[in-house]
Amino acid sequence: MGLRVAICGSGGVGKTTLAVPLARQLRATYIPEHFESFFDRPGKFRSPPPILAELFNEVLERKRAEEQAQESYVVDRSPIDLFNLWLAQGLALRAEDTKRFHANCRDYCAAYDFVVILPWGALPLVPSDHVTGRQRRVLNPWVQLSAHASIAGLARMWIEPQRIVELPASITDAQERLGFVMGRIRPS
Repeated sequence: MGLRVAICGSGGVGKTTLAVPLARQLRATYIPEHFESFFDRPGKFRSPPPILAELFNEVLERKRAEEQAQESYVVDRSPIDLFNLWLAQGLALRAEDTKRFHANCRDYCAAYDFVVILPWGALPLVPSDHVTGRQRRVLNPWVQLSAHASIAGLARMWIEPQRIVELPASITDAQERLGFVMGRIRPS
């Protein structure tokens, strides 16, 4: 069986920039984020909480099905990122739904061999995704820091330490990042 790797982090930290060449290097399938196809629809986050909770569950199940169809993959964003977004949207006020969604996201992460957390603040925030060119990124660094703290905390709560790869903020070059991660998940 091949490696299953999740790339996590707040917006603009270089997840896609790392995930694509990492998948190539591992000869694994690259699975894109896909969150935007659900959440970038105008007004989506203004939906009533029950509809929004249903949408989050649909995103989780679609992502799971896409990953389960592959033997080896590198996935851009994971249930850790999705649960962070759930919390950011105020859905934690729906206690029973949150308890269930939390358990589903946490249990889903058991399938990953490694979770790579990219550092906050290492790269300058730019308004658009360089891969898609879409203007979809929150440029407030403090919003991004809050997301990063939540994502890193959830990863540490849900994933055993030996399966977490935290990229140092001092490594900003794409090739060096790839080399660092490869050295952690496939040591020589």
